[in-house]
Amino acid sequence: MRSPFKRRWPWIALAGVGVVALGWNPAAEGIASYINSDLSDRDAYSSVYALPVSLLSLLVAVIGLTFQSKQARRVEKEALISADQPRAGMTSLAVPGLVGADQIRGRDRVIGELVHLYERNADPALRVHVLHGMGGVGKTAIAQHVAKVLRQRGITVWFISAAEASSLHSGMRELAMSLGASSYELDREWTHNAPDVLWRRLKAYSRRWLIVIDNADDLSALAPVNQTVAQRNGWIRPTGTRNGAIIVTSRDGTKSSWGNWCRMHQIGILPVADSAQMLIDIAGSNCGSKEQAADLAGRLGGLPLALHLAGRYLADARLVPVSGQITTFTDYHAALDRHGVSAVFPDGNGVMTVARAISVIAETWELSLTSMERGGRYKARNLLRLLSTMADAEIPYHVLLDPSEMATSDMFRGLTPGRLRELLQSLSSFGLIELKVDGEVPMATATRDLPLGTLSLHPLIRDVSRHHLRVGGNMGAAIEVAARLLHRAAIRYDDHTEPKNWPVLKLLAPHPLHLLTLAAAESDLRAEVTSDLTQAASMITRYMAAIGLYAAAVSGAKLIRDLAVGILGEEHPDILQVSADIASFTGGTGDVHSARELYAGLVLVSDRVLGAEREESLMYRSNLAFFTGVAGDPAAARSQCLKLLPVASRAIGVEGNAARAIRRNLALFSAELGDFEAAQHQIEALNRFYGNNEDFSMIVFRVRFACRIGRSGDYSSARDQLVELLPTLRKVLGANHPETLIACSEIANLTGSAGDYFSARDQLVELLPTLRKVLGASHPETLIAESNFAHWVRRSSDGSPQ
Repeated sequence: MRSPFKRRWPWIALAGVGVVALGWNPAAEGIASYINSDLSDRDAYSSVYALPVSLLSLLVAVIGLTFQSKQARRVEKEALISADQPRAGMTSLAVPGLVGADQIRGRDRVIGELVHLYERNADPALRVHVLHGMGGVGKTAIAQHVAKVLRQRGITVWFISAAEASSLHSGMRELAMSLGASSYELDREWTHNAPDVLWRRLKAYSRRWLIVIDNADDLSALAPVNQTVAQRNGWIRPTGTRNGAIIVTSRDGTKSSWGNWCRMHQIGILPVADSAQMLIDIAGSNCGSKEQAADLAGRLGGLPLALHLAGRYLADARLVPVSGQITTFTDYHAALDRHGVSAVFPDGNGVMTVARAISVIAETWELSLTSMERGGRYKARNLLRLLSTMADAEIPYHVLLDPSEMATSDMFRGLTPGRLRELLQSLSSFGLIELKVDGEVPMATATRDLPLGTLSLHPLIRDVSRHHLRVGGNMGAAIEVAARLLHRAAIRYDDHTEPKNWPVLKLLAPHPLHLLTLAAAESDLRAEVTSDLTQAASMITRYMAAIGLYAAAVSGAKLIRDLAVGILGEEHPDILQVSADIASFTGGTGDVHSARELYAGLVLVSDRVLGAEREESLMYRSNLAFFTGVAGDPAAARSQCLKLLPVASRAIGVEGNAARAIRRNLALFSAELGDFEAAQHQIEALNRFYGNNEDFSMIVFRVRFACRIGRSGDYSSARDQLVELLPTLRKVLGANHPETLIACSEIANLTGSAGDYFSARDQLVELLPTLRKVLGASHPETLIAESNFAHWVRRSSDGSPQ
């Protein structure tokens, strides 16, 4: 609450009261004289008293207007807070929940400085604050606490994880999108200098804002190649305004890397008193005295994560007390002593190294894991370490963790669905993982009717678990199990064009490429593991293309090829398929000429390595024909398809996918050339062999076919076909999917071609902003729509009859 001494209206009111008090006696005498005077004398008095009466009235009016202005500003501020929030995207920018972030011990100074960033007396130059220190000291908890406080005060807060380069880039991209960045900025400019795009939008943002960048341990991900954050060209820069501020959490506290325009806050271990109180807050006062809590806190080195895990263990143990179980601070302290961890605590000067911190935390949760295994929940360590190989993102455990597949490994021999469920619930109850269902409902209240189960690990638990895998020489075995699980999930949800699979694919998306990166660093992995991961990661890029993110799909596919080619070789079938994906996605961005050239080179290699009559080779040739046609040579495209169809029908059958794709191309380019009889013949064959279904590929084909009918001059028929398709497009693909937008653009153009220039103009006026945002201002379809709009504006304004 704002102090009353900082408000203006109480002083105005007090001044008014003072004026009235000082002038009361003279005013009273004057008023009495006025009342007792004759009517003829009152006119003389009126001119004398009119001025003070007017001044008093003016004072009352000023006070009233001040109150009204204050109330209006408050209403306006509340309206802005409720109506001007940036829209959410695929990547959440909301402040995540964290147990313990609401009440933080021993951090009053830094929290006080950060929550007053937007006060008038705050330093306008130091708007970037870096919380640095070893893992587990509570940097994230401090940042989350400050973010929540400031959000409650009306500040717009965005929270972005930098634990993985992919999560940092996707978070920054979503932030730019939330700030109104166009599709051209997000696709074309983004590939050249994404930070410039983001900062241009931030500087145009009118409200007060805060960006929290969490776990920015790899500073190279924050700045361009061969530069540092201090050079101000990366994601983190001076804000240049009091409206904005940035808080970064990182293990790297090197001042020269951050720059003198960053305010550095070293976050260390907690003092004993605060550590003890934190233990009592979490475990409860029934676990022992404050002195006993202080002894245990000192033994744990004052590391907040270790304190949290120990307190959570004791709190859970006391819920269902069992004879012989550890339930007090003293028991826990004695258990640590028996395990011989005296060497992992602070040395003489009270400094704890990262290595010692890792050992402390490992010993802390080892008690929890031992307790689980003694209770019959075996393999808890192995499950935690398996999960640690995944990306720093939510893990869809209901899709990924297949107990029958896991049981084929020595790590999980004998695992059953029931035992897997017990393991997950136990890890969750001991605070080692966080379980959710449908992304919202805690596991404790979940039912079987909620299918989307996810889990997440604390980053430090993930780091230390990976450390154990490397030290124990088990990283390769864990990666092999994870690769098989991801490959199995990829097969289960391999229909990336099916919208009902998209929620699951979205959750799976960060993990295959991350695991492929881990696998590439292992020297003794079998090639089959890399193959499994390459196929799983490629499925994710195809999903991205299916939802219209062609540029991102191209980048992902290129990275997959770079990581896998050194192990599999340039002519491995998986690498050839990734190359085909790159070509297709490139065509999806609108660069159809480059796509044609990429396929032209690919088919030569595929024919030689796989054989010209393999289905993969036939599909590559079909796609080469398609991009040949859309690049401007429909006659050559049809000729290629006519030669290819008999080969495909003989080699894989008339009902094979390659034959189906070739027939679609024949229909398209026959219509393009005006041979509608041949086109109709292929459509009838498609319906005969595959049925008149409404899958992704057939819907897209029907859109393209109708467009080609329109280009032949049959405007009304083509428009009617597209109008009939539009509800299906919106239902299956979504209103803003590129194929839906292309259909809407073509409907408008066909409407104008049929003579209704005004309707065509109005339709394009409404459609063009969405085309620019989704496809990009330089995309061929956007440029066509811009040209058509200008044409129909001229036709509708020159008096031409409709």
